[in-house]
Amino acid sequence: GEWYLELDAANAKMQADESARIPFTPDCFYTIAMSADPTRYIKSATAGLSTQVFDEVTFEIHWRFVPAVEENTYYIQNRETGKYISVANSGKRVKAEATDVASAVAFTLDIDAPGEIYIQRADNKDVYLHNYVVAGTSQVQAGSITDSRAKWTLIMEDNMLSQPVIST
Repeated sequence: GEWYLELDAANAKMQADESARIPFTPDCFYTIAMSADPTRYIKSATAGLSTQVFDEVTFEIHWRFVPAVEENTYYIQNRETGKYISVANSGKRVKAEATDVASAVAFTLDIDAPGEIYIQRADNKDVYLHNYVVAGTSQVQAGSITDSRAKWTLIMEDNMLSQPVIST
């Protein structure tokens, strides 16, 4: 319908202009799925972020991208807790503990391929969010890993099954 035409036009413009922002719908939440395994979503938990398979929709896997001052820079807020990602140090598990953007970490989104992005610290482009398995548990960590573990797909919350935000 009309919404898809608008999204297609926004995607075409974004892909033609490397400095364009990724087109987020204001006040909309997204899931962040692993590109290598799109059934695994980033989930917020007290111990830190993890990637898990979900059979049902839960607010723990919904995230909002709040624009920061710089172009293509965002604070990432969890729907369930209302907290922002605030701990993203290299080699450490990522956590969402900040109650406002002043204490949050800003991220840039770098398009790798249609439907795939890297999520990088805005203040250190060498630090990416990536999936990491520790003692059988999939965690989200920060570090210099840029292989398939660091590639993510954004999916609008109201269309959980198929529609990536960035498409061809």
